[in-house]
Amino acid sequence: MNSLDWLTLAVYQAINQRHSQEDRWVAQPVEDGYLLAVLDGHGGSYVADFAASRLAHYFRMALIRKLPLQISAHQARREKIEAALGPDEIEAWIKGRDPDYLDMDLGFTGYEEADEAGKRAILDQVARDNLVDKRIKQQREKAIRLDPHRDIHDALRDTVTQLQSDFKNSHRTGSTLSLAYVVSEANGLQIFTAQLGDSSIAILSPEGELRVTPDHSVQTCIADRERIQAQIDEAHERKDYDSILCRAYIGDQYLMNGGGDYGYGLAMTRALGDTEFDGLLFREPELQDFTVPQDSLILGVTDGVYNAGSLEERHAAYREIAEGLRAGESMEAIGTELLSRETLTDNITMVALRPAPDPRPIVGTLDVWQDGDTAYVLTQSLPEEYRNDIRVAGLFDWRALTHVDGDEGVKLWVIKRFERRKGIRFEYRSHDRKHSE
Repeated sequence: MNSLDWLTLAVYQAINQRHSQEDRWVAQPVEDGYLLAVLDGHGGSYVADFAASRLAHYFRMALIRKLPLQISAHQARREKIEAALGPDEIEAWIKGRDPDYLDMDLGFTGYEEADEAGKRAILDQVARDNLVDKRIKQQREKAIRLDPHRDIHDALRDTVTQLQSDFKNSHRTGSTLSLAYVVSEANGLQIFTAQLGDSSIAILSPEGELRVTPDHSVQTCIADRERIQAQIDEAHERKDYDSILCRAYIGDQYLMNGGGDYGYGLAMTRALGDTEFDGLLFREPELQDFTVPQDSLILGVTDGVYNAGSLEERHAAYREIAEGLRAGESMEAIGTELLSRETLTDNITMVALRPAPDPRPIVGTLDVWQDGDTAYVLTQSLPEEYRNDIRVAGLFDWRALTHVDGDEGVKLWVIKRFERRKGIRFEYRSHDRKHSE
């Protein structure tokens, strides 16, 4: 994965005919990619505002599996695996462990100072910990084989789940969430999306192909409507009259949680917050991945840019905006024109992200060699005018230099850092064989 170093970002927001602005947006780099999101609040801006303020932090923590819910789930999984270990499996591990490694395993455990019973207990626990670690590693490797982007997909789901847990008391206030994590790869942009509600992420390729995240509006999301209606029908068959499902019904445009003066409606089938709809709304995000050309335009929009209509009409509105931007219109001009339309009354938010050409001059071509997970350039092959500066920069960090087959190499990240500092760049040729061949 390559970092997205050069981007253009264009934003437009308008309150329009509403009393306040309930939309929020997020755009910032996270690890090796860029996070883009739009949120359309309803019943107030609290949920949208709170979620926007925590979104990037939660996602960053989720990528390294440090969210509270991830830590709890990991501990629960360890305990479940450990409980299933039998004494024979523990004994087999102890007998099969290399004595030198076992000595290291027992270091700092108090093993030497313990009595015989204590030593046995420590030894058993070390065996359990190692067996659990091995089992978890095997499970993870299997999961990655089935889904090479499992870490990002899990991070998207867990970020939304963590946010949902923050809004347990948000009874009649909520928000949509349309989130894209954009990563630059050799074959173009890889865009990972998570969707809740009727705001959208739309992607327009240079060839004019439009890709859009699913729309979870009551009016257009037939799959969600059918699932909710099936649950309502089952609740009535069970005569579960205390359930929200027995009070709820689906109209043409709204999901209602009750009738008469006590009913409250939402125009979407999935959302953050809105705990009055617990048991009725779907809470899990719908994930979708897109691989698109490098010069594609990524657009986050709330539903204020169209007048409620068919899915085709909504997509046509996104295309009009994206094609206008690609043709050179400013976001301000497009937004001002939308604002002038009498049929549009809701808050409007549009956020467009597009990779831009790297303006730094190319000063040479370097051969990059791979040694396991380490990418490096031979010191002797560096351009003479930069060689000493790059090597000196590497000498201040013991991780920066490597030796392969007797030759010294400078790790690639050192050169990338040097490029940023000097405002220059190199072209790279990659080799998957040893340089000595």
